[in-house]
Amino acid sequence: MTLLNSILAKTNVAKVMMLSHLIFAHLLASTSSYAQEQTIQAAVADGFHNGLHAKYLHYIAKKLSLQLSTTAMPFARRYEELKKGRLDIMIGIQHAPLRSEEVTYLYPAYESLTYQLYALTKNSQQFQSYDDIQGKIIGINRHSKYFDKFDDDKTIIKFSTTTLRQKIDLLVRGRTDLFIHYEQSTQPKLIARNLTSKVAKTPFQPGNKIPHFIAISNNSILMARKTELEQIIVEGIENNDFYKIRVNHYAKLH
Repeated sequence: MTLLNSILAKTNVAKVMMLSHLIFAHLLASTSSYAQEQTIQAAVADGFHNGLHAKYLHYIAKKLSLQLSTTAMPFARRYEELKKGRLDIMIGIQHAPLRSEEVTYLYPAYESLTYQLYALTKNSQQFQSYDDIQGKIIGINRHSKYFDKFDDDKTIIKFSTTTLRQKIDLLVRGRTDLFIHYEQSTQPKLIARNLTSKVAKTPFQPGNKIPHFIAISNNSILMARKTELEQIIVEGIENNDFYKIRVNHYAKLH
């Protein structure tokens, strides 16, 4: 009987240990699953993990008290992943009727940006009208759209760049005649680089203001917090938070 009791006791201990392992594994999996559900999935452009959009995303995640996971991918793929629900949120999206049927826009726009043309100060007064920029070499962002007349104009030599710094350097070195970029990004950059006396806006300007929105996936956990998100945007605008993030970001990129 003693031997039998010993065998039974060992068997029970083994069962308890096995059950404990199973419970622990289940709790671990549940915790991991919950953590994943409470993490915002987002993406930024390749090479911009610490870029402006990444900083906006961190600002929003902090306001929501949620974790943030970011990866890198081109704009078109980001939008497709947002539609499919593999990404929760996207920053810097312009409004389009078709898109508003595919994803959920958050209102109001978190910022409105104005494209401006810049030239060397000594040459800036030469550009009084659109005709004056024809035939010139102008620094642009690769794949960006500015305004229809400019985008379709084949007489303008468009020099593709990937960063604002590159645009400014090309102009200062005399390799381009002008560049076009958002005023809200360019001015802080020129101030930070002490170039405000050397680079200036031209008299002719496109005059278009482009609202930029935040959008969330229709299948995102964030849909349940849409009202809260829109309030965060409203308060961020009122407190100039988005503007401060932008200015500080470009001021540090000397």
